[in-house]
Amino acid sequence: MLPHLDGFSVLRRIRKSSQIPIIMLTARDYIGDKVAGLTGGADDYVTKPFEMEELIARVEVALRHRQSTDNPVKTYTVGDLTVDTGSKRVTRDSRIIPLTQREYELLIALISNQNEPCSREELLDTVWGVDFDGQPNILDVYVRNLRNKIDLPDRQKLIHTVRGVGYMLSQNVVER
Repeated sequence: MLPHLDGFSVLRRIRKSSQIPIIMLTARDYIGDKVAGLTGGADDYVTKPFEMEELIARVEVALRHRQSTDNPVKTYTVGDLTVDTGSKRVTRDSRIIPLTQREYELLIALISNQNEPCSREELLDTVWGVDFDGQPNILDVYVRNLRNKIDLPDRQKLIHTVRGVGYMLSQNVVER
Protein backbone atom coordinates (compact mmCIF):
# COMPACT_ATOMS: atom_id res chain seq x y z
CA MET A 1 0.00 0.00 0.00
CA LEU A 2 2.99 2.28 -0.53
CA PRO A 3 2.59 5.04 -3.15
CA HIS A 4 4.85 3.71 -5.95
CA LEU A 5 5.96 0.20 -4.96
CA ASP A 6 4.39 -2.37 -2.70
CA GLY A 7 6.25 -3.61 0.37
CA PHE A 8 7.05 -6.96 -1.25
CA SER A 9 8.82 -5.19 -4.15
CA VAL A 10 10.79 -3.03 -1.70
CA LEU A 11 11.73 -6.19 0.22
CA ARG A 12 12.99 -7.90 -2.96
CA ARG A 13 15.06 -4.85 -3.95
CA ILE A 14 16.70 -4.62 -0.54
CA ARG A 15 17.42 -8.36 -0.40
CA LYS A 16 19.25 -8.21 -3.74
CA SER A 17 22.09 -6.34 -2.10
CA SER A 18 21.70 -6.46 1.68
CA GLN A 19 21.03 -8.78 4.57
CA ILE A 20 20.02 -5.96 6.90
CA PRO A 21 17.26 -7.04 9.31
CA ILE A 22 13.81 -6.23 7.92
CA ILE A 23 10.60 -6.11 9.91
CA MET A 24 7.52 -5.57 7.78
CA LEU A 25 5.04 -3.31 9.57
CA THR A 26 1.71 -3.46 7.78
CA ALA A 27 -2.07 -3.42 7.94
CA ARG A 28 -2.20 -6.49 5.67
CA ASP A 29 -3.04 -9.32 8.06
CA TYR A 30 -4.02 -12.01 5.53
CA ILE A 31 -2.00 -15.19 6.20
CA GLY A 32 -0.91 -15.33 2.55
CA ASP A 33 0.66 -11.87 2.88
CA LYS A 34 2.45 -12.88 6.09
CA VAL A 35 3.84 -16.01 4.45
CA ALA A 36 4.88 -14.05 1.34
CA GLY A 37 6.70 -11.48 3.47
CA LEU A 38 8.53 -14.03 5.59
CA THR A 39 9.45 -16.34 2.71
CA GLY A 40 10.41 -13.29 0.62
CA GLY A 41 13.15 -12.36 3.07
CA ALA A 42 11.57 -10.40 5.93
CA ASP A 43 12.90 -11.30 9.38
CA ASP A 44 9.56 -10.54 11.00
CA TYR A 45 6.06 -9.42 10.04
CA VAL A 46 4.04 -7.23 12.40
CA THR A 47 0.43 -6.26 11.69
CA LYS A 48 -1.36 -3.13 12.88
CA PRO A 49 -2.49 -2.43 15.51
CA PHE A 50 0.50 -3.32 17.65
CA GLU A 51 1.93 -2.34 21.00
CA MET A 52 5.12 -0.28 20.94
CA GLU A 53 6.76 -2.52 23.57
CA GLU A 54 6.21 -5.53 21.30
CA LEU A 55 7.70 -3.74 18.30
CA ILE A 56 10.75 -2.68 20.32
CA ALA A 57 11.23 -6.27 21.51
CA ARG A 58 11.00 -7.55 17.92
CA VAL A 59 13.57 -4.97 16.75
CA GLU A 60 15.92 -6.05 19.54
CA VAL A 61 15.52 -9.71 18.55
CA ALA A 62 16.21 -8.91 14.89
CA LEU A 63 19.33 -6.97 15.82
CA ARG A 64 20.50 -9.74 18.16
CA HIS A 65 20.07 -12.31 15.37
CA ARG A 66 21.94 -10.02 12.99
CA GLN A 67 24.88 -9.77 15.38
CA SER A 68 25.06 -13.54 15.80
CA THR A 69 24.92 -14.21 12.05
CA ASP A 70 27.04 -11.34 10.72
CA ASN A 71 29.54 -12.32 8.10
CA PRO A 72 32.55 -14.00 9.64
CA VAL A 73 35.91 -12.29 9.40
CA LYS A 74 37.45 -12.97 6.01
CA THR A 75 40.75 -12.23 4.42
CA TYR A 76 40.70 -11.64 0.68
CA THR A 77 43.87 -11.81 -1.40
CA VAL A 78 44.35 -10.83 -5.02
CA GLY A 79 47.97 -10.85 -6.04
CA ASP A 80 49.79 -8.72 -3.49
CA LEU A 81 46.58 -6.98 -2.34
CA THR A 82 45.14 -8.21 0.97
CA VAL A 83 41.92 -7.12 2.66
CA ASP A 84 41.23 -8.22 6.25
CA THR A 85 37.53 -7.62 6.97
CA GLY A 86 38.04 -8.06 10.73
CA SER A 87 40.39 -5.11 11.09
CA LYS A 88 39.28 -3.41 7.84
CA ARG A 89 42.96 -3.30 6.97
CA VAL A 90 43.97 -3.09 3.32
CA THR A 91 47.54 -3.71 2.26
CA ARG A 92 49.37 -3.96 -1.02
CA ASP A 93 52.84 -5.46 -0.96
CA SER A 94 52.75 -5.13 2.87
CA ARG A 95 52.06 -1.37 2.62
CA ILE A 96 48.92 -0.21 4.47
CA ILE A 97 46.46 1.62 2.22
CA PRO A 98 44.16 4.06 4.01
CA LEU A 99 40.65 4.11 2.53
CA THR A 100 37.51 6.07 3.24
CA GLN A 101 34.46 4.06 4.32
CA ARG A 102 32.92 4.26 0.82
CA GLU A 103 36.18 3.28 -0.87
CA TYR A 104 36.42 0.31 1.50
CA GLU A 105 32.81 -0.74 0.79
CA LEU A 106 33.46 -0.46 -2.95
CA LEU A 107 36.62 -2.55 -2.64
CA ILE A 108 34.74 -5.22 -0.65
CA ALA A 109 32.00 -5.31 -3.31
CA LEU A 110 34.63 -5.81 -6.01
CA ILE A 111 36.89 -8.25 -4.17
CA SER A 112 34.03 -10.43 -2.93
CA ASN A 113 33.09 -10.90 -6.60
CA GLN A 114 36.69 -11.36 -7.66
CA ASN A 115 37.17 -12.19 -11.35
CA GLU A 116 33.48 -11.49 -12.02
CA PRO A 117 32.29 -8.20 -13.52
CA CYS A 118 30.03 -6.13 -11.26
CA SER A 119 27.48 -3.95 -13.01
CA ARG A 120 27.36 -0.26 -12.28
CA GLU A 121 23.83 -0.67 -10.87
CA GLU A 122 24.91 -3.52 -8.60
CA LEU A 123 27.81 -1.48 -7.24
CA LEU A 124 25.66 1.62 -6.71
CA ASP A 125 23.01 -0.46 -4.89
CA THR A 126 25.59 -2.27 -2.75
CA VAL A 127 27.70 0.74 -1.78
CA TRP A 128 25.21 3.62 -1.81
CA GLY A 129 21.96 1.70 -1.24
CA VAL A 130 18.96 0.96 -3.42
CA ASP A 131 17.39 4.33 -2.61
CA PHE A 132 20.44 6.33 -3.80
CA ASP A 133 19.19 9.32 -5.74
CA GLY A 134 22.46 11.02 -6.61
CA GLN A 135 24.47 11.15 -9.81
CA PRO A 136 25.58 7.73 -11.09
CA ASN A 137 28.98 9.17 -12.04
CA ILE A 138 29.81 9.15 -8.31
CA LEU A 139 30.82 5.52 -8.90
CA ASP A 140 33.40 6.59 -11.48
CA VAL A 141 34.86 9.11 -9.02
CA TYR A 142 35.23 6.47 -6.30
CA VAL A 143 36.67 3.89 -8.70
CA ARG A 144 39.24 6.49 -9.81
CA ASN A 145 40.12 7.24 -6.17
CA LEU A 146 40.43 3.53 -5.40
CA ARG A 147 42.63 3.00 -8.47
CA ASN A 148 44.88 5.87 -7.40
CA LYS A 149 45.43 4.16 -4.06
CA ILE A 150 45.62 0.52 -5.17
CA ASP A 151 46.77 0.47 -8.80
CA LEU A 152 50.13 2.15 -8.36
CA PRO A 153 52.27 2.83 -11.46
CA ASP A 154 54.85 0.17 -10.54
CA ARG A 155 52.25 -2.51 -9.73
CA GLN A 156 49.99 -4.77 -11.75
CA LYS A 157 46.57 -3.22 -12.36
CA LEU A 158 43.84 -4.97 -10.37
CA ILE A 159 40.74 -2.82 -11.00
CA HIS A 160 39.49 -3.24 -14.54
CA THR A 161 36.76 -1.59 -16.57
CA VAL A 162 34.46 -4.02 -18.32
CA ARG A 163 32.97 -1.95 -21.14
CA GLY A 164 29.19 -1.88 -21.19
CA VAL A 165 28.99 -3.67 -17.81
CA GLY A 166 30.93 -2.03 -15.00
CA TYR A 167 34.06 -2.96 -13.09
CA MET A 168 35.97 -6.03 -11.99
CA LEU A 169 38.79 -6.74 -9.58
CA SER A 170 41.14 -9.36 -10.97
CA GLN A 171 44.80 -10.13 -11.18
CA ASN A 172 44.44 -11.71 -14.63
CA VAL A 173 42.49 -9.26 -16.78
CA VAL A 174 43.78 -6.59 -19.13
CA GLU A 175 41.47 -3.59 -19.58
CA ARG A 176 39.43 -3.66 -22.75
